[in-house]
Amino acid sequence: MSYYLKLFDWALYTLPSNIPMADIEGDSHANDPAHPDYSSGAPTWIGEDFTFNGGVGYQILINDDDDDFEDAYVETGGIQTLAQDVTINGTLYPAGSQVQNEFSMVDGLGNEVWVLRIGGTNVGFVYQSGEEPTVGETFTATNGRDGDPVDSSDGVASAEPYTTIDSRDGTVSGSAGNDTINASYTGDPQGDQVDDGWAGGAGTNDNLIEALDGDDSVAAGLGADTVYGGSGNDTLDGGIGNDSLLGGGGNDSILGGAGADSIDGGAGSDTLDGGDGTDTIHGGAGGDSITAGAGDDVVYTGSGVDTVETGEGSDTIHLHDDDDGGSNVLTDGGAVGTDTIVLATGAGTYRIQGNFSASDGFEVIQGSNLTGEILGTNDATANFDFTGITLNGVDLISGTSGIDFIIGSAGADSISGEAGNDSLEGAGGNDTIIGGLGADTIDGGVGNDSLLGGDDADQIDGGDGIDTIWGGTGGDYISGNGGTDYLLGEAGNDNIWGGEGNDFAFGGDGADTLYGGQGADALYGGNEADFLNGDDFSYVGGNDTLYGEAGDDVLNGNAGDDLLVGGAGNDLFFVSDGNDTISDFNTGNTGALGDGDIFNNDYLSVGSFYDSLDELRADQADDGVLNQSNTVDDEGNTVDYSDNEQFGSRSMTVQGADASSYSYDNTGVVCFTSGTLILTPNGEVPIESLSPGDMVTTLDNGVQPIAWIGQRHCDIEDLMRDETLRPVLIREGVLGVQRDLLVSRQHAMLVDQNHFARAINLVETMQGVRIAHGRREVTYFHLMFDAHQIIFAEGAPSESFYPGKMAMQMMSENARSDLYRQFPHLVGCTENADVQRVFGETARPFVTKAEILDLLIAA
Repeated sequence: MSYYLKLFDWALYTLPSNIPMADIEGDSHANDPAHPDYSSGAPTWIGEDFTFNGGVGYQILINDDDDDFEDAYVETGGIQTLAQDVTINGTLYPAGSQVQNEFSMVDGLGNEVWVLRIGGTNVGFVYQSGEEPTVGETFTATNGRDGDPVDSSDGVASAEPYTTIDSRDGTVSGSAGNDTINASYTGDPQGDQVDDGWAGGAGTNDNLIEALDGDDSVAAGLGADTVYGGSGNDTLDGGIGNDSLLGGGGNDSILGGAGADSIDGGAGSDTLDGGDGTDTIHGGAGGDSITAGAGDDVVYTGSGVDTVETGEGSDTIHLHDDDDGGSNVLTDGGAVGTDTIVLATGAGTYRIQGNFSASDGFEVIQGSNLTGEILGTNDATANFDFTGITLNGVDLISGTSGIDFIIGSAGADSISGEAGNDSLEGAGGNDTIIGGLGADTIDGGVGNDSLLGGDDADQIDGGDGIDTIWGGTGGDYISGNGGTDYLLGEAGNDNIWGGEGNDFAFGGDGADTLYGGQGADALYGGNEADFLNGDDFSYVGGNDTLYGEAGDDVLNGNAGDDLLVGGAGNDLFFVSDGNDTISDFNTGNTGALGDGDIFNNDYLSVGSFYDSLDELRADQADDGVLNQSNTVDDEGNTVDYSDNEQFGSRSMTVQGADASSYSYDNTGVVCFTSGTLILTPNGEVPIESLSPGDMVTTLDNGVQPIAWIGQRHCDIEDLMRDETLRPVLIREGVLGVQRDLLVSRQHAMLVDQNHFARAINLVETMQGVRIAHGRREVTYFHLMFDAHQIIFAEGAPSESFYPGKMAMQMMSENARSDLYRQFPHLVGCTENADVQRVFGETARPFVTKAEILDLLIAA
């Protein structure tokens, strides 16, 4: 666009000698192009579209021969700004360039000559009469160089009008419909366009764009633009420059592009992308998808379910609390930089969905006096690893209703797994972890932790430090590990391991198993029948105190000088390493000693130490301690303990006891000892003396040769580790047994002429049959014939070995191999039907536990 040179009535115009005529482009007067002369008449256009090409610093001289013109050079301070691009002398002056009067002169007739400067360069001149311009707007420059108005020779002040090229307001406006606003858009009422150089600044393309209503698409282009999407589902692109983009209502899509942009999605479910540069992004209300992009960005989530992906650079994410139930998804999209999550001050619930760890680029979670919590979303699997992440002021981290994997930071974390089978780890610091519903795995890590399993069967490890652990409901596995721990099983059949340190363990409700481990531990069984062991298989030592409390408990002090307190119930005590003491033997009995019932009184397992009650009573009498220190028994007979289990350096002190305190009912010590006797044609023979080929008397088939004999020895560790290996004791007189008989749980006895019953089922249905918990070791013998037989053990009809599925599974590999050498046709028989096909049926059918009761009632 060019400036017009407008000449009106004047006396003489002389072109300065340093301005060649060639620099004036346009039509000129033919008489004297260098000195056009107009003495009178109406105003006349000397040239149209003149372009002043002569360079910078030109001075225009006007000679007034009649002294009606006052020679003067006056600088003015009026500065204006171009609203659109202007090309003068081949140079582009973009919208926003400054326009000012370099100097002006006023003659006596009120005519003015202007020299214009744009951007510091003299670019043209105008001679203009005082009549009112009719094109565009009018500006008035009122101040001269000396601060006074520019006056004509007659003292009349000059208005100094200057005519602008257009009347644009610098705002590109859309319509109420769906607009596409970019550099080609011409729908603005005032003629404004994107990047037209008219934006209210000096030579810039800093557009102000108001898209108004409708689903608009805006490309702001160059410059630091401000874009208002308005209502509707808008698509805004800031382009190059530090832009400010506001989506307004609707589900908007906003891209910041290059530059440090400010983005606000407003209401609605928006998709926001900062692009390159250090951006500030506000999600606003609604479920937004936010991509920070490259640069050190600051992101503010709003209400609703937001998804935030950080990018290259160290980003800061301000999480909005989601008490409305929404869940934020945070992921790291860049390998460079570490990110910070900031939580608002005060109460609030912050939900995070998906995977989350320091390896994802997150470094700090910052809160201030925060009383809310970080939660995982519902019905999902979440992996939260806060290892290496600094948690400042965070009150609680919570999982989801699904399966969560949460690892806290090195600080003091509060973690809640919520529902689902969760894996929760506190790492360092004094942590508080709540498993919630589901079978959870909890690890407190280093520090003084408070751990609560919640409902279901949980596995809880306190780690190092002074920990307090509550198992909650369900059969929990609790390990205190290092440090002095407080372990509470609560409801359910719990397994509690103290580990290192002087621990306090409380079984609570349920049939619990407690191991003190290393250190001087205190174990409390609680209600029901509990198993208390002062040590475990890894940690031993310490003078422990075991309290069985209510229920029929088993107490084994193990290493150290332990105190055993059975409490209420019929308790079982073991002799173990160290010099142990029982403080309340016989005090919890529910029946009378000597009534023939071994289940209604306390029981001290010393049967393997003495051959008779005479030996036991004499040992108690000589020094008040059970330690095999006596040399004669109660009858004056010399004792020989060489074939018994030895006390050695061990001992057991039973407070308040004397020789009369012991009987068969509470010790298992009988008046004679021998192996199980099997009836043969030569009378009863100890089973350990029999060999394959020896003849044995059977109920159905007379005398039959033994085809194979197997055996399995179980020591104390086997019996403690696996209760199913503990034998069943059938007392004398039950089922025709002539002397107490020990058999395996699956061994069958003939309960009438036509039925077998397994020993484990007899425990729950017949008096005088129980599990021999007090045995420290047992050797099982298996007599097998070419067919299943009924033989006589301790006078009672009992089965021979039958190679059924369960029996074979309980055998060692060596025993099975040995049996297969004798019975090769059994190889590959994995089911009972296969065994019946190749070996034959059992000698009698088996009855269930309920059928045993029916048989007893019928008898």
